[in-house]
Amino acid sequence: MASSIGDEKSVNAVLRISQLDALELNKALEQLVWSQFTSCFHGFKPGVLAHFEPEVKAFLSLILWKFTVYSKNATVGQAILNIQYKNNLSQTEKYQPLSKHQKLWYLIFTVGGRWLEERCYDLFSNRQQQSFCKIKNYINFGSGLLKLCGLLNFLIFLRKGTFATLTERILGISSQNYTQDSLEVRLHHQIHAQDLPKSHSAKEKTFGIDHFRSFPKNWIYCSKYSPHVKMLPIAYQRGQENAI
Repeated sequence: MASSIGDEKSVNAVLRISQLDALELNKALEQLVWSQFTSCFHGFKPGVLAHFEPEVKAFLSLILWKFTVYSKNATVGQAILNIQYKNNLSQTEKYQPLSKHQKLWYLIFTVGGRWLEERCYDLFSNRQQQSFCKIKNYINFGSGLLKLCGLLNFLIFLRKGTFATLTERILGISSQNYTQDSLEVRLHHQIHAQDLPKSHSAKEKTFGIDHFRSFPKNWIYCSKYSPHVKMLPIAYQRGQENAI
């Protein structure tokens, strides 16, 4: 039993080079989206997006996060390389997708942290007051400390092969190859999401047709034989009779 579990973990393990390639693909995609977006403002006045560049980048990253990590548990680079995120905090041996809290914290650490760094640099770059200089020094110290922690995490990643970024280690998420369990989970969610609106609309159509078909017959029956009985749909009457 222990050997089978070890073999399964070795099969699902992701190569270090694949995880690094996924990170590079994510950066390339962000640059491509930003270049395509800025090309839409080619005919406008130069520097029209300069004042809102951090917010626009954060909004575009939010859209990418919504259709990648939030919906598919994988970034674009991971999906290209047949990799996905898994929840390491779960106690089960089978594949467990990321929880909503992990996805939201992933958004805060990646998109929110990048926006905060860029916006704080713009706010305190031109301030010469002593209080602002102290705040700027604290921010620079915190940024340098985070980069040092990221470097240590990268060295540990090169040693053990898990948690390529500091965000992954803090949130307890790691990369793995697509497995049969994860594919079944994704197919189940996709089929359920596709069949639920169809079944709901079919029930609404069936109820509406049966209701209007039974209304004249029900009205004639009630007015002729039992005028004191309230008009009820035949489907409801049959359900009451079956319940009795």
